[in-house]
Amino acid sequence: MSLLERMQKQRINQQQEQSGEENNKQVGRYVDVYEDLKSKVHQEVINEINKNNIKIDNNESNGELIRIIDEILEVEAGDINRSDRSKISADILNDIAGHGPLEVLLQDPDVTEIMVNGPNRVYIEKKGKLQLSDVV
Repeated sequence: MSLLERMQKQRINQQQEQSGEENNKQVGRYVDVYEDLKSKVHQEVINEINKNNIKIDNNESNGELIRIIDEILEVEAGDINRSDRSKISADILNDIAGHGPLEVLLQDPDVTEIMVNGPNRVYIEKKGKLQLSDVV
């Protein structure tokens, strides 16, 4: 292979890598490092709810759910710092008793509209302006 051919091949590879990076930026891939832990704890909480016949319909049951989630997280994620455990606990509570990841947006008084256009594209309207949220 000649030097010219190798240079052309290298240029093509660089262009492909750049276009791949641009596609990843456009998609905005979200990676949750605690997804496995959240799934495991979520399932254990559901099992506990079913075993104890807990009704999920009021704030009193939310207190009970938070207690159950925190107990399970203490066992399963004792090595994770408190702020991450608190975030995981809130995510699981929102998934079970709320509207999942949209709950944060629903609680924000500045958000006047939520538009879900796909799993990675949730737009919100704040103060009359549309913007892409970081919720997935």
